[in-house]
Amino acid sequence: MSADVNPVFCQNGPDMRLNSTAIVEKIVNERVKFDHPYTKDPNAGGIRVELNGQTIGVMLIEGIEVPGDGIAARVTAVAVAPDWERRGVGSVLLGMIPQVVPARLVYGGCEMAAAAFCQRAGFDALAEGEILYMPLGNGAAFKSSNEYYPLWFVRHS
Repeated sequence: MSADVNPVFCQNGPDMRLNSTAIVEKIVNERVKFDHPYTKDPNAGGIRVELNGQTIGVMLIEGIEVPGDGIAARVTAVAVAPDWERRGVGSVLLGMIPQVVPARLVYGGCEMAAAAFCQRAGFDALAEGEILYMPLGNGAAFKSSNEYYPLWFVRHS
């Protein structure tokens, strides 16, 4: 990827929404299979990658703060423009998380075919049906019931 790549962190607010451009909304709607309100939240924060002023990838992130114990960041969507798949954009997006979200835990759901990609990006990919344990607060355990993204990817810091 060239030096003209610009990862931009966006947070909630009228001027910083990730969907402030039609291309981001188009990429997410075309590339993300699971349609649930929290997955494609138009007010979500996240990161978008631009190349020469054009958005070529986007990641939506939801932060969950447990007072006195830290932040868990849930990646709700990662979408890359079709012409830019397999060219490092997804890796740039996932690699930016520690720089923009001081989370003790980062997690999200992925499809079976993306497990190796998540592992190369520094995450553990849990087996289908494996429980995700959240080490914050009193703890919580989640089992994926998402038919499109049945695996959890997770990284503890």
